[in-house]
Amino acid sequence: YISERVRAQGIRVTRIAHGVPLGGELEYVDGDTLSHAFSGRRELY
Repeated sequence: YISERVRAQGIRVTRIAHGVPLGGELEYVDGDTLSHAFSGRRELY
């Protein structure tokens, strides 16, 4: 629902790739894992 609403406004909605646990604090994730997670983002429909 939310992705459909913001997409209508021209906002791109993505999901980060694997490597970051659900609900995990980004400050505790190492830089390589975080970089890989963002570079492998998947667009949501």
